[in-house]
Amino acid sequence: MQLKAIIRLSVLTALCCGALVAASGANAAGIVFNQATATDNAPGTASLATLESQISATNNDSATHTAIVTISDNAFTMPIAPPGSLLLQTIITGSVGSGGANGDNVLSFAGSVTGATLTSNPIVNVDNSNFSDTEGLLIASLAAPFTMSEVFHITLGPSATLTFTATTELTPATPLPAALPLFATGIGGLGLLGWRRKRRAQIKSDQPLEGCCRDDFLK
Repeated sequence: MQLKAIIRLSVLTALCCGALVAASGANAAGIVFNQATATDNAPGTASLATLESQISATNNDSATHTAIVTISDNAFTMPIAPPGSLLLQTIITGSVGSGGANGDNVLSFAGSVTGATLTSNPIVNVDNSNFSDTEGLLIASLAAPFTMSEVFHITLGPSATLTFTATTELTPATPLPAALPLFATGIGGLGLLGWRRKRRAQIKSDQPLEGCCRDDFLK
């Protein structure tokens, strides 16, 4: 499903391109969005709910500007918890094309489902032209229907270009195999048994020999 991206001005007083989908040349406070698209798999499946965004933005102005991009879908119904728990993950990768002195460019990415949010702050200065970051969070409870969303705070210095892909995923957490705790207990028990046998043998070797046998040994 293709979604709408809402871009707000840095002063947060107006909306720009509220129905932006695959827009070219959309402008928000000096920042031109060459691309702002998103797709998801709503309503999701028992094994995966995913939301992915592709953003490309350029600041053509001589001053630093900020824009906020919000993408969301409230039509998800799977996966849910309990039973079991869920793993929420965010992955963002991208590049800084040009422009903007170190410290001018700032990117904050928040990926969330209802009741849980992950925040990523990758370094996007000119000395780190390629960037990536992954975050994860376990969720014990999530009921249907629920919302998945991504929010980006983008600050670009003069002439800077920023391009990235961000993904928010929700999957069942890998359960601990039922036999694993028993296996660990068995390994620990064998280790303790081996240590006791070694200790017993050492104690016996340290005891003095008695009687004639001791005297014969010392000759």
